[in-house]
This record gives sequence, C-alpha cells and structure tokens, in this order.
Amino acid sequence: GACGRTDRWDDAMSILEEMRSQQVRPDASSFNAAMSACADSDLWQWALEFFADMKRSAVEADAFTCAAALTVSQSCQQNPQAV
Repeated sequence: GACGRTDRWDDAMSILEEMRSQQVRPDASSFNAAMSACADSDLWQWALEFFADMKRSAVEADAFTCAAALTVSQSCQQNPQAV
C-alpha cells in the first residue's frame, strides 16, 4: 500500500478511532484489518485488544477473525514477551 508496513498499525488504529468519532460502527472487516496490521508489526497485545474490543462491540467474528486470533495466539506462545 501507500504506507510503509510499520505504519499500517498506526493507520488502522486511527481509522477505527475516526470511525467511532463519526458515529460509524466498525464491522468485522475493520477489526480484522486492525488486528492484521498489528500482528504484521509484532504488536500482539494490540491485536488481542482489538479482538476483545470486537467482542465488546458485539461484532460477529468471521473466518478471517478466527484465523487472525489463532496466528496471534501462536505468536504469543512462541514469544511470550510479546504480551
């Protein structure tokens, strides 16, 4: 994309924040993008936070969400300092 890979997580967080400030409810795709961007940047704790936020917001998880959560979980087990 137009942004460097290391900036994706920051962009994803900003977009979710902007959506909420505009009274737009994030959907599964929005959360999935944020989780994926955080996971790509080794920010597992943020990816897990987005997953928890998704559940709190009553947004139904899809197959991509489950795959992202598994990837984050496996990475945390391989690198416990990540969380």
